[in-house]
Amino acid sequence: EEFHFLVSSSQLCIVSNYFEAMVVHEFSEATPEAKGQNCHIKAHGLNPKAMEIILNIGHCQTAKVPRKIGDLELLTHLAVFVDFYHMHDAVALYSE
Repeated sequence: EEFHFLVSSSQLCIVSNYFEAMVVHEFSEATPEAKGQNCHIKAHGLNPKAMEIILNIGHCQTAKVPRKIGDLELLTHLAVFVDFYHMHDAVALYSE
């Protein structure tokens, strides 16, 4: 299943060198909008809830980030995304 997310490319480039490469090198997963600093991210076969949490962290939307993750599967997906998207520093605050 394919999911789409509208993101601030400038914000995600600050917190993730993977997202920066995705935007700068025009990966097929990232489609810039005609105006502004936003782009659409396409993702296949992933946990959309985990991706939403990661993107909220990347966009500094702290009120939308759960304080506890009780679901081991969700936690596993979050760990995989953090590693894949190189967001270790961005999520460090939430790791305790």
